[in-house]
Amino acid sequence: MRFLADENCEPIVVKTLRDFGHDVDYIAESAPGASDLAILQRNIVEERVIVTEDADFSSMVFQAQMPAYSIIYIRIPSAHQSAKSLRIVELLQAHHEHLVGAIAVVTVRKFRLRRFAA
Repeated sequence: MRFLADENCEPIVVKTLRDFGHDVDYIAESAPGASDLAILQRNIVEERVIVTEDADFSSMVFQAQMPAYSIIYIRIPSAHQSAKSLRIVELLQAHHEHLVGAIAVVTVRKFRLRRFAA
């Protein structure tokens, strides 16, 4: 899969995705300081799944009704940092075919997928 990792993503998440053979553009490397709007627009144009710990993307899509390709929102506290990569891998193994057109919320205990409005 092709990912667009937000600047706030832990480097271990980016490394893990790359180690599993995924194409990951890490904003911290390629476009530091890019706005959320610019990232959301790239998400659509490049058909990349945003990986973020920023709730603003959810607000942009569901409240402001901006279009998006796909988003993975990580809601795992820093105290469980080691779980972030593991949970992303588990999400991809279980739900990769359902990610396009949806936001996946990842917590320590569960995944929640919500489709974008048509």
